[in-house]
Amino acid sequence: MAHPSPSQTFTTEFGHEIEAERERWLSRRFLWYTGAVVVLNILSLLGTAIQFATSGGDKTAAPGGAEVGFAFGSGVFTLLLYGAAFWYVRRHPTPKVPPLRIVYWLIIISGVVQLLAGPILARQVVQRPEVRISSTSSISVSPSTPDEAPPPVTEEQAQVPAAKAPAATSPDDDPAKVKARQQALATAVAGGMGAFGLLGLHFFACLFLPWTPGESLKPLVPLLILNAVIIVGFMAHATITGVGSVRLAILGSVFILLSAFVALPGAAICWWRNSRFRDRFSNRMLRGRYLELRQELTNARTIHESLFPRPHTTGPLRFNYIYEPMRQIGGDYLYATFNNRDNGHKSLSIVLIDVTGHGIPAALTVNRLHGELERIFAENPETGPGEVLRLLNSYVHLTLATHSVYVTAVCFRVHTDADTLDYASGGHPPAFIRTADGRVEQLDSTSFVLGACAGADFHPAEKTIPFHRGDTLIAYTDGALEARDKHGRFLGVAGMLRIIARTADQRGRESGGGATGEGSGGGSTPGVATDILKAVEHHRHGPTEDDTLIIEVTRAIEASPESLRKSAICSRPTHT
Repeated sequence: MAHPSPSQTFTTEFGHEIEAERERWLSRRFLWYTGAVVVLNILSLLGTAIQFATSGGDKTAAPGGAEVGFAFGSGVFTLLLYGAAFWYVRRHPTPKVPPLRIVYWLIIISGVVQLLAGPILARQVVQRPEVRISSTSSISVSPSTPDEAPPPVTEEQAQVPAAKAPAATSPDDDPAKVKARQQALATAVAGGMGAFGLLGLHFFACLFLPWTPGESLKPLVPLLILNAVIIVGFMAHATITGVGSVRLAILGSVFILLSAFVALPGAAICWWRNSRFRDRFSNRMLRGRYLELRQELTNARTIHESLFPRPHTTGPLRFNYIYEPMRQIGGDYLYATFNNRDNGHKSLSIVLIDVTGHGIPAALTVNRLHGELERIFAENPETGPGEVLRLLNSYVHLTLATHSVYVTAVCFRVHTDADTLDYASGGHPPAFIRTADGRVEQLDSTSFVLGACAGADFHPAEKTIPFHRGDTLIAYTDGALEARDKHGRFLGVAGMLRIIARTADQRGRESGGGATGEGSGGGSTPGVATDILKAVEHHRHGPTEDDTLIIEVTRAIEASPESLRKSAICSRPTHT
């Protein structure tokens, strides 16, 4: 069974929100649209009534009774139709019938009335006695009436030679048939123009309604089909009655073809408005989601950093660290635990981990590794570095490597009674020990990256080295080594070695070569990790490219009572 990807889930959620916002916008604009149509119809009815009432005896300006009836009938019908739609949506904030469906039917019904009324009104106009049709199918109105006598024949007209008159006329030249053919052509012109009235109907709706281009085309499809049927039916009727012509057929075909383009202006407006709406809405949602994500990452960082141990900066065995994630949270982690041994001495176990990748996925992996480390040391607090590394490798190989997630890790265990340090490193950058006399020793990796091989093939190769009082262990993740300068050169292991040596010299000068530290003892005070990170940042040019975690473990030099007494005497002020 296929599962949707996270991006698909986000897109679906985003789509629901944008559609809900568009529906609310559509409801508001629907009221504006229907209200505007109602007002325009009222003004149109008033204008028709005023024109009919003020025309008086001027028959060239006064519309006929049938025309007035059609105009008032269609106007009142449209007024009631749109008024009812306005009232329904206004009274029902969440109507059962969505406004988009109501708009479809409003446009379809209005378009049907317009398409059917166009040819009827045109035929009424061209059949009025005062209307004359020229041979070019233009319509003109004459002030004469049927009761008026024809103009008298002049003497010149009476003397026209009979030879110039045609000897006979064909049936096609019958004046009545010619007039009927011209009336049919004029009716087709006037009625066909009604199809382009759909342009105004659709365009006006698109000015108000925030629908998509596809939604705006749906109500026009049946209207364009009806328009084609009306034109074809009219041409067929004209042919059957004997008043058809080639010009009429060509004109009807042209109207059918051109009517297919009446939706383009409105669809263009819908596309422009819908694109702007989606862009604005997407930007607003992305800003909101970004702020939410930042807050969630802040909370996640608080939880993530609560997994880290608290620094221990007093006593004979101290450790401190500094962490700089590339993002809010990352894949570097430090685990530390003290264990009180039976002989009264303490041992310190430290595990430094670097997960491949950055950000949230790496942090989630760290959370799983933290639980595994808690289990390991809860079962056996004396687990050595080699065994810890072996158990971690098995865990990573079985649970994380299948997702191409691997881990580098270095494990340390300090024995204060034996003055030794046990360690095992799985593909981790080399650690360093700065001895009390200023020497710097490098601790290289002892095994593979965790998860790269099965447990039987993994050999941690644990090592034991001296770790005396005054010595400091420094370990870090590869984010420090991968810092680039302005020329693109990595800091590298050699650069880290120089920084550690320089920091050690500076610390030695500041401590005067043997000053006491906090608590019981002297030696290196915590803060070396901070100095190293500052030096790394000084080398780095540009933004951080990886998480950086630097730790220091110090065995303080225990001062004898005599040395403490001498130090106190030397620190007293002298009086003259």
